[in-house]
Amino acid sequence: MYFSTVRHLIQTLAIFCLAVCSMALVTRSLFIDHIIEVHRDYVALIVQALQTQTSPLHANSGLRRIRGTWHSQFKSETEVALETTERALIEQGQPVERIDTGLVSAHLQTLVHFPEQGEFLIVTLQPRSPGELVVPALIHLILLVAVLIISFFTARPVMNLLDHLIYSAESMSKGDFEVRAPEEGPHSLVRLAVSINRLAQGMDRMVQEQKVITHALNHEIRTPLARLRLAMDMLYGCTEPDSSKKLLAKMDRDIEEMESLAKEMLQWARLSHHHKSITFQMIPLSRMLQDLCSDLWELKPNLNSSLNMGKEVSCMGNLRLLRQAVENTIRNAQRYADSTIAVTLEHKGPHLSLFVDDDGPGIPSEDRERVFIPFECLEESRSRQTVGFGLGMAIVHQIMLAHGGRAEALDSPLGGARIHLTWTSEPILATLSDDQDTASY
Repeated sequence: MYFSTVRHLIQTLAIFCLAVCSMALVTRSLFIDHIIEVHRDYVALIVQALQTQTSPLHANSGLRRIRGTWHSQFKSETEVALETTERALIEQGQPVERIDTGLVSAHLQTLVHFPEQGEFLIVTLQPRSPGELVVPALIHLILLVAVLIISFFTARPVMNLLDHLIYSAESMSKGDFEVRAPEEGPHSLVRLAVSINRLAQGMDRMVQEQKVITHALNHEIRTPLARLRLAMDMLYGCTEPDSSKKLLAKMDRDIEEMESLAKEMLQWARLSHHHKSITFQMIPLSRMLQDLCSDLWELKPNLNSSLNMGKEVSCMGNLRLLRQAVENTIRNAQRYADSTIAVTLEHKGPHLSLFVDDDGPGIPSEDRERVFIPFECLEESRSRQTVGFGLGMAIVHQIMLAHGGRAEALDSPLGGARIHLTWTSEPILATLSDDQDTASY
């Protein structure tokens, strides 16, 4: 990063010096062109004033005054040496200009022929001192340098932002997706920085998800595989039919557990990356909640469970996914509740809110974000009865994101935990997936 900045600084200084020299030459050229035009105007005035004179030109008193300013002199035709091109101009009645420009000076001489008098009027314009050209040129050069310095410091933030963008891109190419580019500066570059940061964030999320899956394969599958291998070893030496059946039943449960884990992992991964491939259609939310809660209440008849809804509500969404999100949330509450569960649906404008409360041990404030992280284990007070892989609430979180909403853990009025699911009831832009979900009941 440091060497890149130094390299850009050297390049900028080189371009700056080149620009100063170029503009200085342009300024000098324009200044000398202006002097030449002024000289021509004065020569034209002199010629116009003297064209009516019949006496020798050098006897004109007005010309003598002009001669003191413009270094004018008169020579006879025999005293002036002319080149071929100059003689051709004289024959055409045109004045002859002799221009010799140096780096900081200009020597201008004009020859005007008066054939009736047989003389040449030679008007010479030459600065009395180099300062007559140097001082104005220096003023222009100082102004130019000031403009370039201001431009340099104005462009410096752009250069710094470009350096950060290049550094971010190079870091991402090396696998560092935690780097972020500063989102300040010119609007167009800020948009580019935001896009790069979003790309880095997405890639970082994918890397973290890969780590989660690796963790699951390393830890979650190891236990049922170990039990399965142990049961197989015992089965080889088992001779009693009843014992063999029990071992086969255990092996079957272990296989189902691994299948369930694989299914949940695939679903979580799909929801994490394919939000736009989910089908949305109008679903009868109230009716879906009534049927789902009725089925779930039967699984835990010892709990005091209630469903609170107002009027009939329909919304845009994916029926299968919304049902799974609600089911996972209620099952989570049933797992930790002591005696009471309350499910409440609220509809305010385009927003829908579903609250699932329990009177269990609750979730500490510092652990509420971790509830929705895959395979994350909470404190013993909340996980004493944990059954599963820790993917249920992570899937709920992804389903809510796919519906333009969110899931959060709060304190419950019942004394335990409250899971708040919120999403919009308005249509969500999405493309059709291969599996078309039905909204019919």
